Amino acid sequence: MAASVKASLPAEVKASTRLVREGGKVCIIGGGTTGLLAARCCLDDGLLPTIFERTQRVGGVWRLDEAPTRVAYDLLYMNSSGRMMSASDYPLPEPLRDVFLGRQDICDYYDAFVEAKGLRPYLHFGCEVTSVKKVADGGWMVQVSQSGGAAGREEPEHFDAVFVAAGQFHLPMVPDIPGRDNFRGRVLHSSAYRSSKGLAGKQVLVVGIGNSALDIALEAAVEGAQVTILCRSGALIIPVADYFGHPVDQMLNTRIWQAMPPKLRGLIFWQLIKGTNERFTSYGLPKPEAGKAMRTSNLKDSVQFGRFLQAGKISFVEGSIKSFEESTVVLTGSKGRLQADEIILCTGYRKRFPYLEPTIEDPLIRREIDKEEREVACHLNAYKLIMHPKEPTLCVLGWVLSYGNESCVGELQARWAISHWIGRAPLPPKEAIERELQTRLRRGRYPEFVPYVSYMDELAEACQALPDLSWAAFFRNPILFWKLFLGPTVPAQYRLKGPHANVEEAAKMVRSAPVVAHRMAGLFIAPPHSFSATAPRRGPGVPASRL
Repeated sequence: MAASVKASLPAEVKASTRLVREGGKVCIIGGGTTGLLAARCCLDDGLLPTIFERTQRVGGVWRLDEAPTRVAYDLLYMNSSGRMMSASDYPLPEPLRDVFLGRQDICDYYDAFVEAKGLRPYLHFGCEVTSVKKVADGGWMVQVSQSGGAAGREEPEHFDAVFVAAGQFHLPMVPDIPGRDNFRGRVLHSSAYRSSKGLAGKQVLVVGIGNSALDIALEAAVEGAQVTILCRSGALIIPVADYFGHPVDQMLNTRIWQAMPPKLRGLIFWQLIKGTNERFTSYGLPKPEAGKAMRTSNLKDSVQFGRFLQAGKISFVEGSIKSFEESTVVLTGSKGRLQADEIILCTGYRKRFPYLEPTIEDPLIRREIDKEEREVACHLNAYKLIMHPKEPTLCVLGWVLSYGNESCVGELQARWAISHWIGRAPLPPKEAIERELQTRLRRGRYPEFVPYVSYMDELAEACQALPDLSWAAFFRNPILFWKLFLGPTVPAQYRLKGPHANVEEAAKMVRSAPVVAHRMAGLFIAPPHSFSATAPRRGPGVPASRL
């Protein structure tokens, strides 16, 4: 482990305001994309990170391993365009900025990021965190098991602060349905799915309507399977590219979009998604219930998906499984049976922190229990969806829902947390924190959902990294100003000012981004009730047959 880190703190930071001492040790749980970005942020502010990764490589959910903790499948690729998913100070090459990168492309990018930022000495592979306990006189005692086995347990190590950057995809939520042993085919959770090989000619039942369900359904249909998507309720399907193949995230994540009146924003958003959703509904997708919080799902290739719907190779059925039989599933109510050779459960994951003791985990998670004492929902209860409500030196990264990229959100969350830890941004009174927590939990079904631009700007303001959008900035550099307002809110915008700014390179990235406001008007030109005419551009790691 590297032992020296150069501090780069402003002179006005006083020791009395710090929560973490200068050169303090930070435990980072998880060597995925967010964990690596958090480690870089620690080094920027003179903290010493230690990254514990239970596998042997970085990359998190994007790494295709046979380990049960991995959830990637062979043809997985990004919902975010390259321009919107790269680190704030480590841009992708120009040809990859407006495409959707494949799983291996992303792993290659973060392998290069580790070397470019000198993170290799801080990585500890084959180390699974099994226990994180609060120390009475300050800090945290972290217990690690090498290679995931009890025989390799190391001595507990003391840390000043902890970043939980292990993501949400570890504990599959598998419904307990009667008769599963009677079913002659294969039943697996999406976390165990790796590829569509062997599905040709089979009847495949995909349970769920989330991103993974749509991905896997399309892969199975491409392989030659007859696919039925079974869902209890409807969802709004959001294509990752508009009718003309442009990345949607570059349009929705702009300041002009955020500044629009809600009704106008809703009109444009519906124009963006109506063709896909009306066609999906005509093929059996249930309509979302009016008056309820609607779930959304990203559709990566509406061109090919639409062809399979029209050909009858993919279909939707509303309902849920009541029980299994030898070659069929019985649906609840009087909705009959469905034939199936293979069942893939895209039923999500449980929100848990198994390494935290109950006195620390319980305040961090809010569970909703139904009349039968079953957990029906679980929400993160953290200040700004980052900081533990009672222990400010324990922070969770990347657990928000937005139309932006989770890793980029996680990077700015780490900068925000560190700003508070080192005293650059004092925390508000406990009463204000509690009010914010209660307000968020009253938001309904999805309290973790945030409007990307305003959330990122709020974090950046606390980090002193919010870009200047004043009239003075307009007259000083009008081109940059309009790019900030009319172009996509790329992560590099938050390196234009403040601590650890890289003004020249950041401005170059911002200026290179396209102005996308005119694309909103283009949505009204697209033919009604249509799927996209152009598939989203793929990265080099996504096979052409996939698109």
